[in-house]
Amino acid sequence: MSGKVSRALPGTRLVDGVSNTEESRQSGYGEDYVIPFSTRVAADEGGYFLARNTTPGTGQAGHAAPTTHDTAKPFIMLKNGAEANGKRVYLDFLKLQLTAAGTAGTVNYATHTIDKARTPGTGGVALTVVNTNLQSTLSTVLSSAIAGPVVPGESNSAEARIVAHARARTVIPVAGDVLLFNFGGGPVNTGAVMAGTTELERVIQCPPIVIGPGDSYHLVLWRASQSGAASYEIEIGFWER
Repeated sequence: MSGKVSRALPGTRLVDGVSNTEESRQSGYGEDYVIPFSTRVAADEGGYFLARNTTPGTGQAGHAAPTTHDTAKPFIMLKNGAEANGKRVYLDFLKLQLTAAGTAGTVNYATHTIDKARTPGTGGVALTVVNTNLQSTLSTVLSSAIAGPVVPGESNSAEARIVAHARARTVIPVAGDVLLFNFGGGPVNTGAVMAGTTELERVIQCPPIVIGPGDSYHLVLWRASQSGAASYEIEIGFWER
């Protein structure tokens, strides 16, 4: 297939909806220029979004005493409101910065689940979702993005499943701790001491997680013997395609 050699970026950019009648762009060795898909490309297309609590510097409190893994007590719930065969949501990262440690508790766990046809229910507050590309007019397909003491509707799906689980801290956390869940990224080396009493910033590797139309994602934070709610600032990066 013939093409035009152009090592430099071509000078004219066609606008959306205009047919390209030019030859395809190639390198001096004959390879076609292909843009590999990445989060930057997703953002350029207008499909990358950030969800976070509305007021920077202010944490969102969770459930008062989540002492076991209880799917009826997630701290975060995301629901894809797209119609069947619509866009899927791909989680990129989820960052939690602790603003208040809560009361009591020992080992801290984070359990990630996905489910089908589950309603948001009650509790929690809506996260603010923005497109990270100011040139884009696209809106998210999420019908719910909530955090706090969320009480979702009952799961009626036999396909509900745990897709990631981690021990995040072995002692009560410290205000200022940061947990960064990385979905589908490369291996992460960490030598952090989880039992210390100083602030901890920890990256936790998780598998790629896809939220299809009608599906939902839940993050349950829990620790044995906890008797008072912890609070976190929240940031969630994701793209839709």
